[in-house]
Amino acid sequence: MTSLTSGDNIAARVRIYYVPRASIDDHWPAILELLAPAIEREARNIGPEHVYDDIAAGNSLAWVVEVEDKLVGSFVTSLVQHPRRRTVSIDYLAGSDLSEWVEEALSAVKISAKQCEAQAVEGNGRDGWIQVARKLGFERRWSHFELET
Repeated sequence: MTSLTSGDNIAARVRIYYVPRASIDDHWPAILELLAPAIEREARNIGPEHVYDDIAAGNSLAWVVEVEDKLVGSFVTSLVQHPRRRTVSIDYLAGSDLSEWVEEALSAVKISAKQCEAQAVEGNGRDGWIQVARKLGFERRWSHFELET
């Protein structure tokens, strides 16, 4: 299991690690409780069982965030091979007290991306994430639209 902790400041209380596939069944109920609202926003396309299946198959990684040994957040990433480059996608992210751990979470994702020889980290989110993403250094590239038929 890979984990990331920070130095001698408030972030030292933060522990972030991805859950090995073999352990996903032990962690899934708690992860799902946190991620359910984010997954529900995509319910027309995907359900919790599909997210679980992708993690169990090794197509995605489930991460947990602990602050002072209390589970406060979770996120799911996947490796995306585009025609011109490879990226790590943050597919779902949720939790409480985000300001305490989101920078450390992004650091962990960037380390993972470098290990996978990815050139970037990407993600989609509702408009409420725009300011958070900008503060973390993300650049807004496009907007996604859908029209039901």
